[in-house]
Parts: sequence; structure tokens; C-alpha cells
Amino acid sequence: MKKNYSLKSLLAVSSLVLSSAAMASIGIIANPVGLPSDIVCPATQGTSNVLTNFGNYIAGYGTQFMFSNSLPVYFKSSAYPTGVPSKLVSYINDTADYDSTTGKVTCSYVSNSLGQPAFSVDYFLTNGQGGIVVAQSNNSISLLFQVGAKKA
Repeated sequence: MKKNYSLKSLLAVSSLVLSSAAMASIGIIANPVGLPSDIVCPATQGTSNVLTNFGNYIAGYGTQFMFSNSLPVYFKSSAYPTGVPSKLVSYINDTADYDSTTGKVTCSYVSNSLGQPAFSVDYFLTNGQGGIVVAQSNNSISLLFQVGAKKA
């Protein structure tokens, strides 16, 4: 009885492996196709598109790179911390982060001057939920979105 059970197990596993190989050869099994998206946070000085303190919010343009295209993207603070100076030249990029459940990219800033509060600005990616963080630095983040499949 024991030999018969082992033979059945071997045949079942063999047929599973062979059927997987056959499906892959005719293209039923596919590899995922990823769409890369690189987002660069807005600067606080030195460029034409810098963050600006508008009095009750902070906003400015960053850049999104997708399909070899450079697109301006608008970042805006969701909460305004008190004590932020009108000129943001003492601030530097602290972190860039991504929330895959909402598609929100957040850029955080800290000041070189003591006593000035930190702040952050957000950009919501259109159809940007479910991405994977591939790389990130203090002022940029690289994401990958699965958008389809190609034949194996």
C-alpha cells in the first residue's frame, strides 16, 4: 500500500510540473510588466519652481519622470505649522515617502535654523495606488506600478 501511495504522489507532482511547463510554452503564464515613476520633491531655493509660503499653506512644483517625459507636479501642504518664515531658504529636504494605499507622495523639510518648525507637502498620484517603492532619498522617490503582463 505504501508504494502505491508514493507512486500516486510522484505522478501528481510530475503532471503538475509538466502542465506548468506546457502552459508557459504557449504563453498562458506571463511575467508582470512594471511602469516606473520617479518623483523629485520641490526645492526651497535655486530654481524657478521653488516652494513658496503663501501665508496659510506652502506649495510648489516638483517633477515626475515617466516614459522619458518630465512632468511638473504640484505639491501642497495639508497642514500649516505656525512659525514657518516667509522665506524658506534655511530649509532642506529631509525625506520623501509614499503611501501605497492612497497614492500620496510626501516630501518633508527641516530647517538649518534652530526653532523653526518642520513641514511637509503632498502630491496625490493619479491612479497611483498600489505602487512599490524601488528606491528613495531625501528629495526623491522611485516607484513601480504593475500595469499588465507580457508573455513569458
